[in-house]
Amino acid sequence: MIDNHNRLVNKKGYLIDRDHHIIDVKGNRVFDHVVLDVEGDIPEVYRAGVLKMDTASSISRLMDEIEKNHLSYNDLPVDERGHPHEGETSLDS
Repeated sequence: MIDNHNRLVNKKGYLIDRDHHIIDVKGNRVFDHVVLDVEGDIPEVYRAGVLKMDTASSISRLMDEIEKNHLSYNDLPVDERGHPHEGETSLDS
């Protein structure tokens, strides 16, 4: 099939080159034809968003959660000399 700009389009509506590789509007190869299914569709893992990249904000949220749940050195019980107790603490019970 040929679209309105004389570019090839496969059954699924993706732009393709003459070798059936999926291309972008500038003609850059995006997917090799060997990874497409028999209908010419891209792999499910890309369509389902499984490979979605974490954004800086989601990494920041993760770090905030880790810090919130992390027991700092200053939170440890200390003995009369100000040294952290060795062995079992009230947190272990």
